[in-house]
Amino acid sequence: MTDDRGVSEGLAHLTWTSVNPMNDAVLATMDETTPQELEDALAAVCGRRHPFLPAMSAAECGRWIRAVADALDRRSDELVRLARHETRFPDARLSGEVVRTTTQLRFLAEHAETGQPFEPTIDRSDRSWIPAPRPDLRSVRTGIGVVLVLALSSRS
Repeated sequence: MTDDRGVSEGLAHLTWTSVNPMNDAVLATMDETTPQELEDALAAVCGRRHPFLPAMSAAECGRWIRAVADALDRRSDELVRLARHETRFPDARLSGEVVRTTTQLRFLAEHAETGQPFEPTIDRSDRSWIPAPRPDLRSVRTGIGVVLVLALSSRS
C-alpha cells in the first residue's frame, strides 16, 4: 500500500518512491536504510574522512572549503537542472540558492583561514520583539563531525 507521500509500508521496512513533480513519473524507488546499513555508512565516513579535518592547518581548511564552493559553482547549471527536476522551483530561485550556499562557504573559508574559533553569541531577551518576545539566547559554535541531513520533498 502506498500513501500520499509515496511511502509503501512492508512487513519489515519502508519503500520510498521519488516522483518527478512536473509529470508524476516515478524516478526511483528506494528501500529504507536498515539501522546496520546506517551504522556501517557512518563508520566508513568517520573512519576514512573525519580524522584528517582536525589535523589540517587553518590555511588548508580554508582552501578545502573554498574548493567545495568552487566545485559547486562549476556545476551550478547541473545542480539547478537536478533541483528543478526534483522540486519544480524556478531556475532563478535555485540559482540563488547555489550562490547563497557558495557565498556562505567562502565566508566560512575566510574565517577558517584565520585559525580563530567563532566567538560566542549572546542575544539578550527583548519582551517588545515582534512578532513574539525574544528569549535570552547564548550560543557557542563547535565542530561536531559528520552531519546527516534528510531533505524531504518541497512538492506543493
